[in-house]
Order: sequence, then structure tokens, then C-alpha cells
Amino acid sequence: MPAKILDIKALESIVKQMTDSIDKSRSQIFEIAENARKEYYRIQSELIETREQALEIIQKVDLLEKEEKISRQRLMEVSRDFTRYSEEDIHKAYDLAKNIQIQISVLREKEIFLRQRRDDLERSLKRLEGIVQRAEVLMAQVGMMLKFIGRNLQDVTSHLDKFQKRQQLGWWVIQAQEEERRRVAREIHDGTAQALTNIFLRLEFCEKMWDQDLHRVRRELVELKDMVRGNLQD
Repeated sequence: MPAKILDIKALESIVKQMTDSIDKSRSQIFEIAENARKEYYRIQSELIETREQALEIIQKVDLLEKEEKISRQRLMEVSRDFTRYSEEDIHKAYDLAKNIQIQISVLREKEIFLRQRRDDLERSLKRLEGIVQRAEVLMAQVGMMLKFIGRNLQDVTSHLDKFQKRQQLGWWVIQAQEEERRRVAREIHDGTAQALTNIFLRLEFCEKMWDQDLHRVRRELVELKDMVRGNLQD
């Protein structure tokens, strides 16, 4: 009889440790879900802004292409008629056409970058949405498990012959939950590689623009600094 009482107490202690561990895992999963949800909304906002910027650039390119067509026609006109137009007129027409072409080239580079950034953000958004959904399912499952354990604690203690199997099952559950939590956490931090890729692309853009538009390069470098600071905080 004393041995049986001692076994029940030991079993109750183990079950309590197991429920505490499961409850802790649920809190960690909840924290991961909340962080993923915040990151989801941040990326969603950035995606909207990126799409708007890309659309604005496309509209500017369309307008400049019309201006380029007009400038080329003007250049051909002044180049053919030396009686009406001076050498200075030709130079002005040439410079205008050249400047418009440079602007179009710069904007197209920016458009390529924004399209790549948009695609990266869309993939990150989809991945984070999956993480939030899986975390919510896990929290629900863990909650049900805790209720099940609480309701069946007396049955467990009254069937000592099944103790070993139930204990093993409980630790398997904990191990599975911990592994899932670590996997979800790893997925959240996979965005670091994408962030570094974006920084590299923007640095290449700055390098191309260095001799053409230093003011634009400075703006890009300021944005890059903010991006790096944000990734360091993450």
C-alpha cells in the first residue's frame, strides 16, 4: 500500500511537469505566432508601397518614352536642315535626347529592382501567413491536450499498469511540439537571406548611378542604412 501511494505521487508529479512543459510550449508558440503576425502586417504595408512605387515608375517611363520619340524627331529635323538650324541647335537637340534616354535607363533599373522586391515580399508574405496558420493550429491542439490531461488525470493515476506507456506518449508529444516550435522559428529567420539579397541589389544600383545622379545615390544609401538597421533589430 505505501508503495502504491508513493507511485501515485510520483506519477502526479510527472504529469504536472508534463503539463507545465506543454503549457510553456504553447506560450512560446503563441509568441512566435504574434511575431509572425506583426512581421506579416509590416511586409504587407511595404508590399503595397512597393507596388505603388513600381506603378509610378512605369507611368514615368511611358511619359519619357513619348518625350524621347519627340526629341529624336527633333534631332533628325535639325540635323537635316543646316540652313535653318545652327550647330548649337543640333547640340541642344542631341543633349535633350541623350538626357531623356539616361532618365529612362535609370527608371528601368529602378523598375527591375522594385519588381524583384515586390516578388520577394509576396513570397515572404505567403510564408508568414503559413507560419501564423500553423502556429494557431498548434496552439489549439496543445490547448485540447492540456484539457484532456486535466480531465483524465484521475484515470491515469488509477491505472498504474499503463503508466509507462502514457508517460512515454506524453514525452513524445512534448518532443514533437518542441521540434515544431524550432522549425517555425527557423522559418521566421529565413528572411535574413532575402534581406541581404535586396541590399546587394540596391548597392549595385548605387554603383551604376554613381556618375549619373549623386543625389539619387545619397537617397538610396539613406534607405539602405534604414534597411540594414531594421534587419539588425530583427
